[in-house]
Parts: sequence; C-alpha cells; structure tokens
Amino acid sequence: MFGILSVGGTILYMFNMPHRDVQGETAKYTIEANKFVNEFMDNSEASNAKYLDNVVVVSGTVAEISEDQLKQKVILLKTDKAGVNCTFTAETNVNANKLSAGDKVKIKGIVRMGASYDEDLEEAEFAILEKCNIIK
Repeated sequence: MFGILSVGGTILYMFNMPHRDVQGETAKYTIEANKFVNEFMDNSEASNAKYLDNVVVVSGTVAEISEDQLKQKVILLKTDKAGVNCTFTAETNVNANKLSAGDKVKIKGIVRMGASYDEDLEEAEFAILEKCNIIK
C-alpha cells in the first residue's frame, strides 16, 4: 500500500511541477552545429554528460522546415555528419514561420538527445533540441 501511495505521490508531484522556462534561462553553451554534432560523434559519453538537459544556442544553416504531430515547427540544421532537429513550441512557432531553407540562424533550446551513428541502420541519428526559439 505504501508503495502505491509513494508512486502516486511522485506522479502527482511531477505532473504539477512548474514547466521549465528554457527561453528565460541563460544558455550554458553557444556552439556551431557542425562542432556540436562532431562532439557527440567523437565521444558520446562526454558529450551527453556536458550537454544533455542543458540550454544551448546552436548556430547553423536551415536545411529543412517541417511540422510535428502537435503542429510545432521543426527546423533541421544539417551538418556534414548528421544534423540538429530543433522543435519549437506553440508560442515560438511564429518565429520559425519566418525562416526559409538556406537561412543562417541561431537557435536556443534544451538538449534532449545528441547525435549518433546507428550501426544497425547504417545511418546517423540527429541531435534533438526542444522548446526552441530563434536568437536575434
């Protein structure tokens, strides 16, 4: 019984936690997309420890603009080895609407996953930034 109450209490606490204001936070790192991806490809353990769950500003060239199932814009910054997928929010979508492929941008977001190479699929997996917005 105690275990059920503990799990229920934890879930309730997590659900009611205040949402993280990524755009209000100071970026811990500012880095170019190629360097960011290369760091993960060269040493994923060190890069995960350094970047995951931290706010960063990544600069690069817009390769593609798409939309996810929640109608949030996803901007791909393509690099030599992989890329960085930057997912915007409902509030910041309007800023992503101003972009076109080929534009040079700086995007601020929180790192959820680093770039890697999947041996089984023989393809690169892109780094993922969430709660993104354009930095002017």
